[in-house]
Amino acid sequence: MKLKAVLAVILLFSGIGFRAAAQYNIDYDIQAIRQLSFPEFINEFGNYTQYVPGVGLLTLKLSGVKGRTNWARFSTSVATSAILVAGASFGLKEITGRERPNGADKRSIPSGHSVLAFASAAALHKEYGWRSPWYSIGGYSFAMLTAVQRIATNWHWMGDTMFGMVLGIGGVELGYFLNDLFWKEK
Repeated sequence: MKLKAVLAVILLFSGIGFRAAAQYNIDYDIQAIRQLSFPEFINEFGNYTQYVPGVGLLTLKLSGVKGRTNWARFSTSVATSAILVAGASFGLKEITGRERPNGADKRSIPSGHSVLAFASAAALHKEYGWRSPWYSIGGYSFAMLTAVQRIATNWHWMGDTMFGMVLGIGGVELGYFLNDLFWKEK
């Protein structure tokens, strides 16, 4: 269990270094490709696909499909994860002040859509990934689709969505780890 905690913390903080490295190399290259390939692409499906993993998770839980945890443990694990992820996400948006590629504002990093989608996909994986890999594949596919849409519509740099991925998954791992400590032998 200590190894999982260490890995979760490393995941959370390694994204900062990855994002800093990606900002100057990958971000501008991806932006240039986007501008040349489809400069007028506008599609807001990411506003909806970000919710699909979470809706799938709740649908399975409400339908009575046996997951990793019972309702009480599930609720506290998801709530803890949500507090960690939302606090870090909103805090970083305020601290970093990175301008969006479209110039709309200075709240680009991390991508909130990506954070939510990947956090929901990670929770779906934690609860039901052991039953079938298709739950995890489906959840992460919609999360990736959301991240790609945010880049393609010029709302985020690639580094923003990658950092959102690390933050979402790492926050859920840490939230579940903390709740496993709390619920031990209960």
